[in-house]
Amino acid sequence: MYKRILLPTDGSDLALAAARHGLKLAKATGASVLGLYASPPFETPAGFEFVPAPLLPVDVYEKSAKQAAAKYLGEIEQAADKAGVPCRTRHVRSLSPADAIAATAEGDKCDLIVIGSHGRGSFRSLLLGSVTARVLALCAVPVLVHREPPKKKR
Repeated sequence: MYKRILLPTDGSDLALAAARHGLKLAKATGASVLGLYASPPFETPAGFEFVPAPLLPVDVYEKSAKQAAAKYLGEIEQAADKAGVPCRTRHVRSLSPADAIAATAEGDKCDLIVIGSHGRGSFRSLLLGSVTARVLALCAVPVLVHREPPKKKR
């Protein structure tokens, strides 16, 4: 049924829960997974275009982005290893995580995207998170939306 499932993460608990759900599905169908973390590229602040590069915090930003990617993708790798599911990971740079998710899913011929959604956001995305809503709008690859369970009232 599925051969390659894309598991995008932003490092949140909800994204990890969605990834774990995707791993169960991958295990059941014999699919492999591709973990994806998208971070924005460093942008020189307006007015600082002519500041010498050594004075800009590019190295600090790059190191921080790589550390975050290693941490969040490492969580998916560990869960995949525990589940016995083949896993690759990728860190990409993009101003739009949704664009990066859609491009990766289509470029890597993924059969399914499993993505988390809080169900919060702007008025136009009341039912789904804004990144999830944009992925649904952009991508021809099927998307399984893993929702946060409703809070129990006491």
